[in-house]
Amino acid sequence: QGPVVDTLGRLGDRVTEHVQAGGSGHKLARVIEGSADIWLYPAGGTSRWDTCPGDAILAAIGGHCTNAQGGPIVYDADASHDNTEGVIAARRKDHWDATVEAAAPSMAEQDAARK
Repeated sequence: QGPVVDTLGRLGDRVTEHVQAGGSGHKLARVIEGSADIWLYPAGGTSRWDTCPGDAILAAIGGHCTNAQGGPIVYDADASHDNTEGVIAARRKDHWDATVEAAAPSMAEQDAARK
């Protein structure tokens, strides 16, 4: 099924709607404006230049944008341009906490597969 569907399944009845949208910036904008509670991408495939502006705005309004393991996304010159550890973004900390916890098994499976 894939890591997104698996993670959403682990969130259970907290998920009332699953909306697909194109583009990392668009997904982050939906979280920032409040039309989406979370953005979940528990896999590599996005770029840091896609997440950096939304991450800064979310931080300014008290939200969270991290890798899918809950760690910071590093935006320094020596960092990879790829978000290889996925992305989780949420305005509310309780939504972010629950999503990081729900994504953990999928992230562990991906880490094991890479080794």
